[in-house]
Amino acid sequence: MKQVNLYIRVHQVRNVENLRIKYIGCLLLEYKGKHKYVFIDNVGERDQRSSMLRLVCSGLKMLKEPCEIMILTLNNIENKWKKYSDLWNEINECVIDEGHDLSCKVCKSTDEDTGEVFKIFKSQLDRYKRSYIKEQKN
Repeated sequence: MKQVNLYIRVHQVRNVENLRIKYIGCLLLEYKGKHKYVFIDNVGERDQRSSMLRLVCSGLKMLKEPCEIMILTLNNIENKWKKYSDLWNEINECVIDEGHDLSCKVCKSTDEDTGEVFKIFKSQLDRYKRSYIKEQKN
């Protein structure tokens, strides 16, 4: 079974009139040291944790065969699972239907093994966020 790391980050963006908040997100799929970034303009959720869970769903749907997946985040996505039971049910369906093995790990940006990835990841997402905001103003 392939071993895949799935890094999750979301950023909050206000629209031009500062009236509505939306979340943009980025997935980083890591397999055998190779990285693939996937940016999502509007995650479609109302808060950070649900946005992160929606990104997990998106990442799982991208995988074409059963994998051992380690989800790495800077925030604990497993807290308050009852509040987000609909998203957790969707994740569980993907895991069961596709035969994945899923585990989660909360990291710090200073961790030796993941810190550098999260720093690069943050700069990629910040760059995307700036271009996204610029497009929204035009």
